[in-house]
Amino acid sequence: MTIRRLTDSETPSFAAYWASLEIWSACPSNSQHFLKQTVAHEVAHLIAHQLFGERIQPHGEEWQLIMRGVYELPPDRCHTYEVKRRQVTRYIYRCPCADSDFPFSSQRHGMVAQGRRYLCRRCRQTLVFTGETRVE
Repeated sequence: MTIRRLTDSETPSFAAYWASLEIWSACPSNSQHFLKQTVAHEVAHLIAHQLFGERIQPHGEEWQLIMRGVYELPPDRCHTYEVKRRQVTRYIYRCPCADSDFPFSSQRHGMVAQGRRYLCRRCRQTLVFTGETRVE
């Protein structure tokens, strides 16, 4: 699943809706439940914000009222779809301490390439890339 960056005109609910669409496309076996529950869930956010304003809780009374009253569905916050996780590469950094592997994300590894330094919390030495990677 990929999540795209929000534009200035988009609200978090709109971004969540797009993320939900990507879950659906990855899980065609769940399409009936998705259309019934997940689309209603996200549209209920949009309606709640329009009716009650932006300062409401994401899954608060207002949202629950719409889920129960308009859609006649339980106000479930989370899905239980089987979603395959993508593989991620970790870049292994070390310091002089014993058992000191620090798996960095590609984003953090890129920050090091741009000059950022990360220190070990125990010995305060700069973490050094070992050249090793690990796929999780």
